[in-house]
Amino acid sequence: MDAFESWFRSNGGYLHHSVQLAQDAEQGSHFRATAIIEPGTHVLTVPHNLAMSNLNAQVDDNFPVFRTHAQKFTVEALSFFYLTAQWLNRDKSFWKPYLDILPSPEQGFETPIFYDEDDRQWLEGTDLHPTLLGREVAWKKYWEDGVQVMESAGMDVTDYTWELFRWAATVYSSRSFNGLTVTPQDSQYWTAYKHDANGTQTVLLNQNDYPEDWKKFSVLFPAIDIGNHNPNARVNWTYDPDRFSLSVSERIEPGSQVYNNYGPKSSEELLMGYGFCAPNNPYDGLLLAMRPPPPPLQQMLSITHPEYFKATGEWNSEAATFRLLQAKLQETSDAGPFDQAWGCVPAPLAELFCYVVQLERGVDVAPIEDAEEYLYHGEGKRYLPRIALYIMMSLVPKIGKLEEANEKLPSQPTNQRQASVKIYRDMQYEVINTVQERMATYLKDLQPETVSSSAGSAIWTLEDALDLLEMEMPAVHKSFMSGVKYVTGTTKLRKLRGSEHEEYLWTILLCFIYLALTNDSEFANQGLIGKWTQSLVEEYGEPDLAAADPDEEADEEAAEYLDRVKKAAMFLPGSLWTNPAWTADFVLDFGMRISKSQGTYMDIGDEEEGEDLRYVVYLHV
Repeated sequence: MDAFESWFRSNGGYLHHSVQLAQDAEQGSHFRATAIIEPGTHVLTVPHNLAMSNLNAQVDDNFPVFRTHAQKFTVEALSFFYLTAQWLNRDKSFWKPYLDILPSPEQGFETPIFYDEDDRQWLEGTDLHPTLLGREVAWKKYWEDGVQVMESAGMDVTDYTWELFRWAATVYSSRSFNGLTVTPQDSQYWTAYKHDANGTQTVLLNQNDYPEDWKKFSVLFPAIDIGNHNPNARVNWTYDPDRFSLSVSERIEPGSQVYNNYGPKSSEELLMGYGFCAPNNPYDGLLLAMRPPPPPLQQMLSITHPEYFKATGEWNSEAATFRLLQAKLQETSDAGPFDQAWGCVPAPLAELFCYVVQLERGVDVAPIEDAEEYLYHGEGKRYLPRIALYIMMSLVPKIGKLEEANEKLPSQPTNQRQASVKIYRDMQYEVINTVQERMATYLKDLQPETVSSSAGSAIWTLEDALDLLEMEMPAVHKSFMSGVKYVTGTTKLRKLRGSEHEEYLWTILLCFIYLALTNDSEFANQGLIGKWTQSLVEEYGEPDLAAADPDEEADEEAAEYLDRVKKAAMFLPGSLWTNPAWTADFVLDFGMRISKSQGTYMDIGDEEEGEDLRYVVYLHV
């Protein structure tokens, strides 16, 4: 470290006199206070002439292939190959003292791309596993394409191995800073530093000569990358035109580490970038990526939310990925069922699901101005039960992948890498299970405590809905139940629980109630059932009650429903079962459409009763 510090200071670097560069097996390279450091103290400055990036590669005469063929590489690959070249020629490199304090290629890193097969098994089933595989594929492509460029330029690439390139790429992924740190705000030129036997020279590179994707790159800043991460460390980064500085905003005692703070990073980011994670990370959570929505919906979203699309116009699932934060689950642990369920769901995710639900229902889909207000406090609450089901279904494959991977894992980790991943896996389990449980509790809480006209918006079982019908419209209830006997062979609804007959009867019941209300104005808009119907008509529109064309062939599923209605009509002449409005269009576009898009099979049992599967329907007022 002495040689590095001497090189650093002699080239314009600043290190506070009370900060010591230290190195040991447990903490690696790090900063340590030798005396009290007060808040506001400027502890470190790295001048831009010490930084390393693709800018240096483009002006280095020792490696002409990088200068003359720069844009045949990706901007990331050029940086990685240049660091590889510096390592291979480190005895002559300007950055030799810096290279000497980096983990060597033989040592490698603790990041997942260096995991062996046993370690990688612990990642299977997690959100991080596909990210790792994707990074490995991308980096190998950078390496293969870059080697081809160098070979075609007549360069000997024997020593430019995948293992060395992987090391260089990991140095960047674990230690680099955003290229904005060296991008001037008031000039179109980057300053590139050229180091050779004659000393250091500056070369200006015109940003306008580069495509947009070349304007986002990473930079290595020797010394400032030594500080270990502490998410609670209070530090300030200052970007000046020719230097990058670090100051602390808290008192640091003698002998304590002087930490850096890499910013709000989840365990995925910490593991992938730095090879460690810790329990109870406030930025941890579960990633939910939105799959490409149906084409009609994409057409609207491409206008209202262009950020979810690639430049080519394709849906970008990576951009439409949302994090269910563990910290939000903890914050709402003492809240009511609604806040527990929705407190951790980002409103933009719920908004996208809302559009899918609206499209599924066949109702108008219009852009939502304020998703949080509309969905969690406004009219959009009618869609939340369905959105809850979508979220729960999205989590099923995730828990399945984790459980499948668990079958191959030993009961306990056998090294520190595996121990870190276990912390991460356990967090993923906890978030998935907590979200599933809270959504289920939210849905169960929507069931009315008692059957009454004051129940409001609720999830109804068929039996509870029929009890309400008997209370509010006894004659209609009697007529309906008389028909049920003929179409199902029983009026004992307990026998139908959880069967397809329950779903069928819901479709018929919704149609039956609508006909009863339209035939008798006395009931229109009266009682809770009247409010249900009014709300459904406002959302779905008035159903078409025109008589069916006798020559038109009915939908097969609708025909099956109508055959059962006709059976009841045979035995109950003059009842609503004989109404000519019973058509395939009416059954499909009203009753079945509502029962399928607002209904689902749900376990309404409790610990005492055990499982009790029913077909339930959410009805909003």
